[in-house]
Formats: sequence, structure tokens, C-alpha cells
Amino acid sequence: MKKVFVVGDKFSKFLNHENTISISNFEKQLFRNTIPKEGVAYHLGQGVAMERANRISHDAVELKGLGVNIAFEAIRKSSRHLVHKHNCANSMLSVPRRVSEHLYEADVHIDDRCSDLDDHITGQHVSGMVLVEACRQMFLAVTEQYYLKAYEREFYFVIKKSSMEYRRFVFPLDIKLNYRILSHKTHKPGVLAFDIECRVIQCGRVCAQACYEFIAYDADHIEQKEDTAARELIMAQTKLPEVAING
Repeated sequence: MKKVFVVGDKFSKFLNHENTISISNFEKQLFRNTIPKEGVAYHLGQGVAMERANRISHDAVELKGLGVNIAFEAIRKSSRHLVHKHNCANSMLSVPRRVSEHLYEADVHIDDRCSDLDDHITGQHVSGMVLVEACRQMFLAVTEQYYLKAYEREFYFVIKKSSMEYRRFVFPLDIKLNYRILSHKTHKPGVLAFDIECRVIQCGRVCAQACYEFIAYDADHIEQKEDTAARELIMAQTKLPEVAING
């Protein structure tokens, strides 16, 4: 069975390869009943909006009756609460799955309407900044889903340290995140500290790895600290001597 990957329109250079088709051409050929059918299975790549992918997945049985083999299931993305994104197009992850006590995984689902792709498509690969954002969303989603749910109140996240290592190009096909908690401490109620690593996996290979140290604070606590820091900085700036501007 030949695999063909359905990819978002913005990955135009990648779509020059065989065994790929843009989501717009895929939908157009479906509508016109001109899509290749015999011996072909259609798999989901990156860049396809969740609504479009799920509409195709929903019609998979009917399409199979017409000879079209849809080889992907409906997408369920992490919600606004988990990844702190108002626009669903900017959520990049499935809901994280717990593998073991300190290990989690998620599928990456990039929508090519997302804000991180506006200026970040260069060449055929998924840009490093998009991968950084996916890993950042992963630490938010895992923490919200598995560590903060019982608190039933809002938390703010503060990054203390971060790094990103890139090993190979990542292309707009299947991408997974492998997330491991290296250490976790509750300093006091409403203050949780984490040290984590998040690996970007494609075709069974580690393509990139992010490391974060961050703290989740009760929102009331961090808002007071932020407000105090802002007022102190304003006062410090007002006390700086005026600098003459030569015009």
C-alpha cells in the first residue's frame, strides 16, 4: 500500500516531493472524485486544521466505500486551559498521555494558520521556533493536566532556565513529544518547581531536545510579586539622571 501524506498548504516546498498532497488539493480531488484510490492510503501530516482533518476522518467509512483509504483518526487537541491559547489554531498538541510516573507523551498537530508559522517557514522543515513553542506547550499541558487539577484555581508559569538542542531537521509529517520530569518539588502550597526535558521524536529518532526549569505559582501570589517588581522598576527609572539629546 502506497502512503500519501496530506500536508498544510503553507509547506509548499515540502509538497514538491512525491507521496505528498496539500490539504486543499486533497479536498478538491475528493469533491471532484478524481483522487487516486487504488493501492493508496492517506496519512495526516502537519499543517492541517483540526476541523478539516476531523471532517475527513468523520467521513472515513463513507469514503472507504468509495475506494478512498483514510489512514488517520480524529484529532483531539489540548484545550485553551492546558496550553494557554485562546485560538485553537495555536494549540500544537494532543492531550498529553501519561506513560509512567515521570514520563509523558503527546502528538504534535501544527495548524498552518497558527501565529508561529506566520514568519517561520523557511525551506521544507518545521522551524526551530515552532518546536520551541511545542515543547513549551508540553510543559504547560502536562503540569496543568496532572499536577494542578486538584487546586481548582489559576496558576502562572515562570521559566527560570531553558535550552534547546537541535540534532536534525524535522519535517511536516508525524511528530511526537517525549516528556520526562527530572525533578519536582512543592516548596509550599501553590508553588511547584519542575526540572524537565522534552524530546522531539520523528520516525523513531530524537531530532531536538528542550530542557526547562520552571515554577508554577498560584496566580494571586505571582500577581503581587509582579506588581511590586513593576513599581520598583518604575521608581528606579524615574531616579536615573536625564540624558541630553543632541538634535
